[in-house]
Amino acid sequence: MMNRGDVLSSNKKKVTVEFFYSVTCPYCPAALKMVQEAKKLYPDDIEVFKIDTQSDFGQAQVQLYSIQGTPAIAINGKIVFRGVPPSQNALNGEIEKYLSEDAISKAKQIKKKRRDRMNLMYG
Repeated sequence: MMNRGDVLSSNKKKVTVEFFYSVTCPYCPAALKMVQEAKKLYPDDIEVFKIDTQSDFGQAQVQLYSIQGTPAIAINGKIVFRGVPPSQNALNGEIEKYLSEDAISKAKQIKKKRRDRMNLMYG
């Protein structure tokens, strides 16, 4: 996971997910965990940037997006969640709106492998 202020991806095929956080935000860790899970599910298809709203770059982005609190999540330049997403499925659904059918199919295979592993472990 990159800090957008440090490195910008030149790969335009990937979906860009921007995670806006503050170190003092009590809700940001839960939202970050969801973003990290999405990155695991779509490893080749999304690029995630963590943006500290207290940094100079973060302050500029906060003004650009009119963010008034954290956490906030933007996908391909559009704020889709203000606050923690209601569920992992809600976040994944928003990301999948921008993905190809192949990418969604790969994610389904990853989910199936995870379920199969859990079934082996816990019967």
